[in-house]
Amino acid sequence: KEVKLAVLGDPGWASSNVRMGGAKEAFMKGLPGVKVNVVVDGVMGSTIETATNVIETALQQHPDLRCVVGINDDAAIGAVGAMQQQGIDVLKQACIAGAGNNKGTWPYIDRGEILGSVDLNHRGTAEVALNAVVKLVKGESVPGMMYIDMIKVTPANLGQWYKK
Repeated sequence: KEVKLAVLGDPGWASSNVRMGGAKEAFMKGLPGVKVNVVVDGVMGSTIETATNVIETALQQHPDLRCVVGINDDAAIGAVGAMQQQGIDVLKQACIAGAGNNKGTWPYIDRGEILGSVDLNHRGTAEVALNAVVKLVKGESVPGMMYIDMIKVTPANLGQWYKK
C-alpha cells in the first residue's frame, strides 16, 4: 500500500534534476495504487561513499526504506552496501536502480548481489550526435528527438566488459 523512496542525484549536475525527476516519476507511475513517500530527494548521492552515507542516515530515520533510484551505478551500489549492512537482502527485499555500467558494479553483478546494470552506450550517443552535426552542416534536417539504444548488462553478457 505504501513504499518509501530515496532519490539520489547530484544537485550540481545540470542533468541531475531532469534525470532524477524522470526516475522518480517513472517509479511512481510504475506502482499504480501504491502511495510513494519520497523520504530523500535532491541530495548529493552520486558516489558510492556519499550514497552510502545518505542511505545509512535515511535508514536510521526510516528503517522500512527499501526503494532507491540513483543518478548512476555508484549511487545504487552505495545504497546496496548501506542496506546490506543493515541485514537487508537487497534482491528479495529492496528495489534499487542506477545506470551507467560503472566498473565498480561488475563484481556485484558477477557475485549475484545485484541483477545487472544498463550501459548508456556512449559510443552510440557520440555516433548519433556526430551524424546529426554532419546532416546540419549539409543543410539537412535533423529530427527533434533521437534515440540511442542502451545495452542491458547481466551475468550472461558481463564478460564483454568485466575481465577477471
